[in-house]
Amino acid sequence: MGLGVFLTCWLISQLRGDKMSLDTVFQLGGVLVFALFISITLAVLDPFLCIQNPDGSSSMASSPGVVCFNSEEHVWLAFLSSLGILCYPLLVLSWATFTTLMYPSRINSGAGLKLVRRHGFLFQRFTRECYFYGTLLLLRNIIVSLVPVAFAAVPEVQMVIMGAVLVTFGAVQVRLWPWRTTLANYTDLAITFILQVVLLGIAPLLEVEEGVSTEILGWILTFSVLSPFVAGIAASTFCVLCHFHPPLDYGIFLCHHKGGAGSLCRLIKLLISNHSKTRVFLDSDELEEQTTRMWCAGEIVTAFKNKVITVPLICDGYLPPSTADIEGIPEVWTVQQKQILSFYGTLVASQLNPLLSHELDSKFGITMEDVQRAYAWLHDELEALILSRFAPPHHRENTVVELLSMVRAPMLYFRSMDGTKAANHKVKARVLITGAVSDGEALATLEVFQIMLQKQLHKECAVVQTPTALVAYKPWAYYFVILLSRGMLRDPGFAETLLSAYVEGEGVSSRPLEMVTVNADTHFEFPSAELLGRGREDWTLTEDCILGNGWKRFYRDLEEHSLPGVELHLGPHLSKAYRAMLNVLALPLSPMGSEGKQVAEIARRFRRYQSAGFAESLDDEDDREAGGDGVNPHQLQLEMGSLPDQESFLSRAQARKSLKRIGKSVAYTETGALIQLDLDDLSEASDDHPLITESATAEVQATAPWPEGPDVSGPLAEGELIRESM
Repeated sequence: MGLGVFLTCWLISQLRGDKMSLDTVFQLGGVLVFALFISITLAVLDPFLCIQNPDGSSSMASSPGVVCFNSEEHVWLAFLSSLGILCYPLLVLSWATFTTLMYPSRINSGAGLKLVRRHGFLFQRFTRECYFYGTLLLLRNIIVSLVPVAFAAVPEVQMVIMGAVLVTFGAVQVRLWPWRTTLANYTDLAITFILQVVLLGIAPLLEVEEGVSTEILGWILTFSVLSPFVAGIAASTFCVLCHFHPPLDYGIFLCHHKGGAGSLCRLIKLLISNHSKTRVFLDSDELEEQTTRMWCAGEIVTAFKNKVITVPLICDGYLPPSTADIEGIPEVWTVQQKQILSFYGTLVASQLNPLLSHELDSKFGITMEDVQRAYAWLHDELEALILSRFAPPHHRENTVVELLSMVRAPMLYFRSMDGTKAANHKVKARVLITGAVSDGEALATLEVFQIMLQKQLHKECAVVQTPTALVAYKPWAYYFVILLSRGMLRDPGFAETLLSAYVEGEGVSSRPLEMVTVNADTHFEFPSAELLGRGREDWTLTEDCILGNGWKRFYRDLEEHSLPGVELHLGPHLSKAYRAMLNVLALPLSPMGSEGKQVAEIARRFRRYQSAGFAESLDDEDDREAGGDGVNPHQLQLEMGSLPDQESFLSRAQARKSLKRIGKSVAYTETGALIQLDLDDLSEASDDHPLITESATAEVQATAPWPEGPDVSGPLAEGELIRESM
């Protein structure tokens, strides 16, 4: 029957002119496995379903003429049945369990998203939080299949176990509410309820032996009475053990400077979660120099005194303190700060053991000598790891794995492949992300956002640092996300990457990208007369500056002078591209904030991927037209060579003549339709246009992210509508 279904589907696809991909065939086979699991399992177990004869022997229930275990015919049937059990129910359950256990790490790393999509029949029917429910259903089905075989001689036990299974899994289903649609959840609940009613209805019809039934009932009642007592004793024992041997709240403590490494440490925490189950405490310091900050000193001295495993991570540009710097530490802080630091350890210890408060000052107080010894220990005695901010992502992930081995953190048994192997997998990125890639902290923010968005959408996302990378990923992408951060508008590398999104022509995909902007920096500098004029002597106080229209001077300067490092003839194109980018409503993002709600809100902007199953079919259809297997990130990195020395993509003659769609608003709908409008026509568009609605206009007017001050009049003052434009 399964072969017939396969042949029918193949014939239909051939008649339609479509080619069935491996993923499609695999998902079709998975659906058949789920649909026929109980039936095939019962058929495989049939030789072991034996009923007792009056003479004491037993025969197969389906073939009473075959004596169980005492005939050559049954021996062969049992052998074939054992092979069938290994090849079907056990193999399928093991495979589903392994795939489910690997699901979180594959989603987090992005390297296994293709495998996750291939197993869509196992995951797509359920909510993302209940991705494991498909395996639970297989487990329930295999129990339902085994009970009639294992307890064939005692039907009363079958009734009790089947009832317990239905009640247990029904309670789990109500608690999790796992199906994607409400109707499916209510249907599952109704089926479970009907099966329980059927069990109660057929129970009086069973033919049982009174003596055996009484004994079984006694055991069931004994188990029911003793279970609460055993559970209470176990819970009490666990509480006592936790009291005397409390588990550690956190396994790793990240001490860092918030302004200079906040996003980097968030990235390290996300990478740690891919490989270890240990909890990570992400601490922050608000000030500038970590080794001269009071609270960082308290944390380092506490680790030194308590012999906590410490691993320094050395980032780009770090200069270790000299002996003179360490000796001069007492002169850095005020008397009040020194007093606070001296009571730092005392306060922590007193919270742990209030009975020893009279001994704390001398034992736990932090002195300047302690700080000097701790800093000397940190820089001279400890083995440090080098973490390059601008190295390929898989290098940073390998560094994090090495860090976990040095601190002896428990590793996940089911975890994704290491960074090097993951980098060699081809990727069809649907969302491209860029920003101020020349700034190390901004680059870490991009990678943090990529991981969080990838986890939310279950779609490949890629950080593009150069025009070449963007053009390589563009044939499979639909969205272009720009993270706004300080200094980005003056970055020639970002300017060239932005312009490359509009390049079309020979060897370059003509697919338009919908632009999504995210404000990831509260200090992002919006266009003003001073933004490009810093360091220039030819600037004067013009009428535009006086009237608060400095943004106009900004765009005019771009048109006339372009940016340093960007060819002059690209200035008008760059000015128009910046206008289009800044006319998109930017949603806020804090990479050091909560990982859930803010990314979920941003993910709503990707309307094409609101329906996972439908979007998957749309992507497959477009991929067949685009061709190709995706981009190998590691190979792309090797081809580009050193990023700072890379030849400008836009310097090629064919690229200069192929800048198109600048100033157009591009949007993808939930049905995959593409809508394009000229940016200048948006304000005159009809109110019932799919892109411009009354609610959207109100949202823009209420939340437009223009800063306060004289230089914020911008497009809003001119009556232009902030839209998702390209």
